[in-house]
Amino acid sequence: MRNLIKSLTKTHKPAAPRPRGMCETPPAPSQAAFVTVLVIDASSSMESDDYPPSRLEAAKRGASAYLAHRVAQSAHDRIAVVSFRGNARVECPLEDLKDSARRIQNAIDSIAACGNTSIGAGLRAAEGLVLGAPSGWMTRLLGEPLRVALPSGHVKRLILLSDGGHNANPKPEPIADRLKAAGVQIDCVGIGAKDEVDENLLRRLATSPDRYRFIADARELFEHYRTLAKSLTL
Repeated sequence: MRNLIKSLTKTHKPAAPRPRGMCETPPAPSQAAFVTVLVIDASSSMESDDYPPSRLEAAKRGASAYLAHRVAQSAHDRIAVVSFRGNARVECPLEDLKDSARRIQNAIDSIAACGNTSIGAGLRAAEGLVLGAPSGWMTRLLGEPLRVALPSGHVKRLILLSDGGHNANPKPEPIADRLKAAGVQIDCVGIGAKDEVDENLLRRLATSPDRYRFIADARELFEHYRTLAKSLTL
């Protein structure tokens, strides 16, 4: 034991004194990161050209603007992309911006329009991404959705865009209620013909009624997504 102590004393020399006037740099503060799921209506009506060149292309440009701004602001963010029509498709699962911005952009670009409008399907797919919720028979078997523990400091957000009314199962309200109860922030965006958008539904789905906005043209839509990217709150 005496030899071991002598050996440790010999190999672990005391640190040299710090030069006068030099202070230790404090560790960088932890940076909260945001997990965002971009949920985009890809029903056939999104091919309409009243938001040139089409509603869907305008939505994709808005989503791209959100992505670009978050890349510039925080490489710690994670973003996923979901499209919905009569069913939902996860175009891109949650990816880190630091390594996968191009992959996320390619997923946005790949969205194509067809079919009905199941807002509920889009929300359920997003729920699976941010909360780890099983779907279909797994939900019926297990009851409460499973939860996935994201790294500490991650704030979960969902941005839903639609140009019409929900017209296919599942019902969106219970899914939105589960998301909000779990602390997920929901912003809703309506586009297209104002009398065709179910604005009352989108207000109910949002975290609060004032987090729904109807956007009248493509340029305003682009700017709104940029504003959403800038206005993230803890």
